[in-house]
Order: sequence, then structure tokens, then C-alpha cells
Amino acid sequence: MVFTGGSKTTKRGYLMIIQIYEIQSPDEARLLIDLGVDHIGSVVQWNQAWRNADLKATVETIQAAGRKSSLIPLFSDAETVLRCLDFYRPDIVHFCEALPLDNPGPESLDNLIVLHKRIRERFPQMAIMRSIPIGGNGTAQTVPSLALARLFEPFSDWFLTDTLLVERPDQDQPVSGYVGITGRTCDWQVA
Repeated sequence: MVFTGGSKTTKRGYLMIIQIYEIQSPDEARLLIDLGVDHIGSVVQWNQAWRNADLKATVETIQAAGRKSSLIPLFSDAETVLRCLDFYRPDIVHFCEALPLDNPGPESLDNLIVLHKRIRERFPQMAIMRSIPIGGNGTAQTVPSLALARLFEPFSDWFLTDTLLVERPDQDQPVSGYVGITGRTCDWQVA
């Protein structure tokens, strides 16, 4: 990696954005800001107790430093998600729930697509990030990654590719019902 003028550029000239999750306090955020992290993400874990003053201060600390705040709601109830986003006002909302692999058509994803549309209408300044599952080496053909990306493309600003453990996708994920944080490399050709 080459550092030029404060931005991070790879040897091939691509801009590299450094994103780190799960930052839940202003002190943690300040440490990452001092290290030069670009996107700093937090997680709201429960839809019943989604309002947290420390987490709001974390988002505000990140934004005051000119960095991008990202928020993952670990629930998909549309009304609660919208209230949560209205309260925290992150720069990016990140969705990473597991998506259906058997029938990745719009009808099986209607609720999520509608939620993306509602966020876009209500918070036009907020970017939407969607995790797209990709199988590991040798298993990528079992995951309809590109079909899923095409469905969410009109309503997403960022895609984050995350490795899906495909042996038993409904049981083997580190966080049940969500994709990612496996520590395994996805199929780079698909990504």
C-alpha cells in the first residue's frame, strides 16, 4: 500500500477504504480515527432496546471527525429500522442478513427491497450497503451472488462481499441469520 496526500492508494492506483466494525463507544471510535480508519461501523443488536446514548455519541464522534459512520441493525422490522435510522442518522446503513439461495427472485426478497426503497425515500442522504454472500473457493457456484446483487443494485450504494459457509448455510454461519465474519476467503473471481 502506498500513502499519498492522506488517502490510501494501492500499488495499482486503486483507492482503498478501510472499514472496521463493531465500534460501540466514542473512545473506541477516537482510537480508530487516530489510526486513519475511513468507515467506522457500529451494531444495534436488539429491536426492543435500539436506542442507546453511547452509540449515538459514537456515531456523532465519527461524523465530527469527517469519517463515515456505518450502522448495522440486527433486525429487519421496517418501522423499527426507520425509527433507529432517524435517531442515529448514520452515513451508511448496512444490511447483512442471510438472503435466500434457493429462489433469489424479487418475490422472496420483497420485504427487504421495500425497506431499501423506504430508506432511500426517507433518508436520501444516507447510503445503503448490502452484504452479498459469496461461496468460498470451490463452492461459489452454489450461491447466486450475481443474481442477488442485480436485485439490490437499484437500491444500494455499496456492496460488501462476505463469505458464506455453504455446507449448511442455515446453520453454519458465525451469527445465525447473517452472512459474514467467517474469517474465510470468498471466491475472488465471483467477487
